[in-house]
Amino acid sequence: MAALDRPAKNAKLDLESGFTTARDLSSGGTADVDLRTAINAGIVPGPRIFTAGKAIGSTGGHADPTDGYRQDLAKDLGAINAGVVALYSTHRQEEAL
Repeated sequence: MAALDRPAKNAKLDLESGFTTARDLSSGGTADVDLRTAINAGIVPGPRIFTAGKAIGSTGGHADPTDGYRQDLAKDLGAINAGVVALYSTHRQEEAL
């Protein structure tokens, strides 16, 4: 339950502040679902929690941890980005002249 120490403390503070219901639209991992389960079981004091669990999103969307890149190609992105930054920097320097 150590993973829930901070969320449990915050849930108790929320309840003491007058919040009776909270929602979570995917906080990553399972802490949101675990906290809701602990509150519902009476183990932890806190507001009712409506949680979405793991987010569902389109490829490359904000809920996609891969950012839409294939894992086998992701290792090459650093070199590609460095080239783009160098090209942009060169262009900006020439534009300033």
